[in-house]
Formats: sequence, structure tokens, C-alpha cells
Amino acid sequence: MAYQKPIGKFVRRDEAGVIENGGNTIATLLAEAETAGRFAVRELTAAPGAAPVPQLPLSDNRYVFVVAGEWEIQAGSESRTVRDGVAIFVPAGAVYAARLTGTSEGRLLEITAPVARNG
Repeated sequence: MAYQKPIGKFVRRDEAGVIENGGNTIATLLAEAETAGRFAVRELTAAPGAAPVPQLPLSDNRYVFVVAGEWEIQAGSESRTVRDGVAIFVPAGAVYAARLTGTSEGRLLEITAPVARNG
């Protein structure tokens, strides 16, 4: 197999694939397929009153950065209310959930690594 030089990628948020669910918008900035399954990057935007973002126990590590808003974040057995500028690590096997509690729009940046493969 011939060596292939790594290629960088720039993604603007308005170019990302977007899913809307219960008042939340999830923009996939870098998908698993683009990183050979090493990681994925998603931005979650929630409006006040949006549904919580429940998760089952994760099979990947998740790194969450609070970009804007006030959130109640569950990472494993611990739950805290956090604001802009807080980073959270949720290890594989732990439960993760996020709920916007503030009165203005909230945004989270989530990096999942490595991305688990089913099957």
C-alpha cells in the first residue's frame, strides 16, 4: 500500500450535517468516516426549554466543552450545573446526559474518541 499524505479539513458550521431533535440541533463537524473512526466532533445547540439530551452508557470516551449557556451535566454518577468555559470528561462506560437550565441558548462542543464500532 502506497503512503498517503494526511489531508487537513476545514469545516464551517453552516456546512455541517445537522439533525434537529426536541429543540436541540446537533451539527456534525467531523464525522467518524472522515477521521478513520479515531474521533468525531459535534456541536449541540439547545434553545431554552429544549428536551434534555439523555444518553446511555457510552462505549467511547467523551470530552464536552461548554461553549455557552448554563447546563446540568451528568457524567457518570456525578451531576453538576456548569456554565461557559467548563470542560468535562466522561469515560467509556459512564452515563452522560445534558440539559440546558439557563434562559438563553446553550452550546456544547462534544468530541467522542475513539468512536466505537458496532458489529
